[in-house]
Amino acid sequence: MRNYFSKNYCFFYLIFFILSACGKSGVPENGSSNLAGIGSPPTLYAAGSHYRGHDALAVSWKNAVRNNLSNDTEDAQVLSTFVSNGVLYQAGYFGFYASVWRNGERISLTDGRFPARVNSIFVVGTDFYAVGEDGYDVAFWKNGVKTVLNTTESGTASSVYVLGEDVYVAGYVNRSENDALIKDVAVLWKNPGENVVVTDLSDGSFDTRANSVFVTVSGNVYVSGKEMNSTNYEAVLWKDSAKTVLSDPTKESSASVVYVSGDDVYVGGYEGNVSTVWKNPGLDVEKVSLSDGSHPAGIHSLITDGVHFYAAGFENNGTYDVAVLWQGVVKYNLTSGTRNALATSVFVDRDDVYVGGVEKYTDSAISRGTIWDGTHLTELDDDSEVRSVFVSGTDVHAVGSVTVGGVLKAAYWKNGKLENSRVDAEYSSILVSDSGDIYVGGSRFNGTHNIAVVWKNLGPSEVQNDLSDGSEEAALTSLFVDGSNVYAAGFNGNRGAIWINVNESYVTVNPVGDVLSVRLNSIFVSEGSIYVAGYEELGPTELKAVVWKNSQKLYDFPISGGSSTVVNLFVSGQDVYSVGSEYNGTSTKAILWKNDQKTYLTDGTHGDGAAEAVAVDGTDVYVGGYEGSIGMTWKNGVRTLLGTKNPTSITKIYSIFLKKN
Repeated sequence: MRNYFSKNYCFFYLIFFILSACGKSGVPENGSSNLAGIGSPPTLYAAGSHYRGHDALAVSWKNAVRNNLSNDTEDAQVLSTFVSNGVLYQAGYFGFYASVWRNGERISLTDGRFPARVNSIFVVGTDFYAVGEDGYDVAFWKNGVKTVLNTTESGTASSVYVLGEDVYVAGYVNRSENDALIKDVAVLWKNPGENVVVTDLSDGSFDTRANSVFVTVSGNVYVSGKEMNSTNYEAVLWKDSAKTVLSDPTKESSASVVYVSGDDVYVGGYEGNVSTVWKNPGLDVEKVSLSDGSHPAGIHSLITDGVHFYAAGFENNGTYDVAVLWQGVVKYNLTSGTRNALATSVFVDRDDVYVGGVEKYTDSAISRGTIWDGTHLTELDDDSEVRSVFVSGTDVHAVGSVTVGGVLKAAYWKNGKLENSRVDAEYSSILVSDSGDIYVGGSRFNGTHNIAVVWKNLGPSEVQNDLSDGSEEAALTSLFVDGSNVYAAGFNGNRGAIWINVNESYVTVNPVGDVLSVRLNSIFVSEGSIYVAGYEELGPTELKAVVWKNSQKLYDFPISGGSSTVVNLFVSGQDVYSVGSEYNGTSTKAILWKNDQKTYLTDGTHGDGAAEAVAVDGTDVYVGGYEGSIGMTWKNGVRTLLGTKNPTSITKIYSIFLKKN
């Protein structure tokens, strides 16, 4: 006999907000035992949603000839360019990975666990120096070996320059006092490491950021950046920590880059809407405007060959930002102007001009239902979300939602193709029986209330079974098949509800004493016993996670001053594995319970976390969920990030499935 279960949907509300995004799983077993140690490891399928915001291609130009350094599988950008001994180095990010491209070949400087990027690169001989951020670390790398520049203060490293044995890094930190955020403070680090020297370039009275650093052979240290006045940012230049304001104080401005050639100092940035170069800042400053101000424009990088200066940046054409290279005052458009683009860096090597940058390949933020099978990702329709996945043979079945023409519909996909959708309904859970019948659980709206429903074989010949009478709110949240028996769990009114073989048998888990309501989120049948899990509502802002066995409370997981909920459970032998979330009054963390023993899976590093699905194979425990905007799975507590990862995306894992190989 094979057992199947699938789970999807729950209500979980905490102080000030409602989160209705809970995990579901489908896991085949043989009888009541697992197949641990037999054959190859199972394939882990994870499903959920991936929200992609303005994905972009990393782009390199040599003498205006374009070369894409990435494709549309990951958000990527080139942020810095350097040429040494004929080798082209470009740096930026690829997904969550801080990256360096050497003649087009990418090197990852980070492990992809956290959003990371390289903002600046400098090369001496065969040694490369890079700075940026890795998660909350302000990071410096020499040949890939990282040094952390910050301790308790967050911030970023924007620029690096090397002169002889000395390394200079410019950036900023968020200076705080008594745990209250005060201001951004521009900072210069010299010689990162144990003997680093840190110089604040401002006193913290106003927000300041350092964007670029250049050091002359005579030892003068120039740093460009911006400083907030009472109304807007001003472009500023520090020479050996002495500040000069470059821009009109009434116009939003910034100095993005500084470059020194002989006796001439060039600073590039913007003043208002105008791309601007300041040459030799001071009393005799020469200001060169490279755009007319009719549309936003700006300079991000600048270099000179002693004859001309070259500036890289953008100029808006009224609709899109165009990547632009200026040779002196002569402008060259690097992109067509049909998508947003930006030239972020420029480097001149003899007669060759190298530019790095980015071009957006979509300017609309898209959420897509997504399925991972351990080796590749399948994205479903635009504006969709997967809530439950089940694999039968070579077929991958998934249910969730899709928005078509502005109308939200329940959706069913088979092998990536949308096979069925309907309005005024929700598909929460899916599984396939031994006989090949496809069961989908969820709810439909009758005009007054939601009715708990199980559908069999969606399509023209489908069978729809209403499990509640529509007199009060109800929903089916989880399905389980044990041989020829179909079990369902959910709620009906303020009661937890268990349905066996549609309406052949109906069992409720009733609120007792001070409990206001009971919600069941998951069901599992093992050795003739029915396990369900969810929560008891004790008050408007207080939930208590509970596991029941045969309608009797087995475990509960209260938290003082907060709330907890179980979203999904799995029974293996005598052990009950439950996953969910715990809110302590400040933050929400993902939890795995083995029987009554609790393990935290997230620590709040990336934001609130939730565990949404669990499956067990022998001694291996798999969990799916997310922290903040990052979808992830855990195997025996070790996490793996999933999906297309970029700093502007949101990935959620709601369902996992183990397929025996």
